[in-house]
Amino acid sequence: MKKTTGMLACFIILVLGFFLIFYNSLDKDNTTLKTVQSNTPSRPEASSGQQETKDNIPPGLEVPSNTSVTHDEFEQLSQEQQDEMMEEFIIDFWEKELGLSNDASLEGKRLSLDIFNRPYMKTITEDEYWQLSPEDQEKAMAEVADIARKTRSFVQDVIAEAKFYVTNNDYFRAEAYLIYVLEVSREFTTNKEGMYITRLVGISCERNALNELVKVYDHFGEHSKIQTARERLSDLEREIDEMKKTAR
Repeated sequence: MKKTTGMLACFIILVLGFFLIFYNSLDKDNTTLKTVQSNTPSRPEASSGQQETKDNIPPGLEVPSNTSVTHDEFEQLSQEQQDEMMEEFIIDFWEKELGLSNDASLEGKRLSLDIFNRPYMKTITEDEYWQLSPEDQEKAMAEVADIARKTRSFVQDVIAEAKFYVTNNDYFRAEAYLIYVLEVSREFTTNKEGMYITRLVGISCERNALNELVKVYDHFGEHSKIQTARERLSDLEREIDEMKKTAR
């Protein structure tokens, strides 16, 4: 571990040294070089937001603003200070590399779960869900998944009852039960901006009910109702396809 730390330290020093040499080379064509004091104004090319090397030095290490940390100076730091310096160097690199430097502003735009009424699956949209903090997303999804499971179980029971009435030739009661399932299902699909899981639960339940209704209406030869049910099934399939495309 110590060997790895030493190698990484040397790498950091080389990078910071290259940074210093690069900027010193820009001043070679100027008149006599002067020692840069801490109150010296920044060069014009640095006024756009570049920071002096001193800003990158860990707290507790005072060095001239025009120099970098030498190997000897680095070795004189405590292990904790060395680790902190390397950690800051690595984090800074990856934040810039991955475009994560604005994470703080993202946190400021997070939505609070407290602003939504329950059940969350009927009040939170898909976009709003992704604006919650990871912790709030976990809380919301736990409730949504629980309600989804209970809803599917309830719908399956109602459809099973409808099938029972079909076997007993009580088509009128079977139709009533299946229409009830449609009403329950559409509560989850009405909001086209709702959470995907909410809409998919509603679509799944509605599709099951419609397929059973087609069988009931086929028994009576009610072709117009069969056509309406099949058109609705096609609409649901298109809606699922659109959701898949958006999710990509």
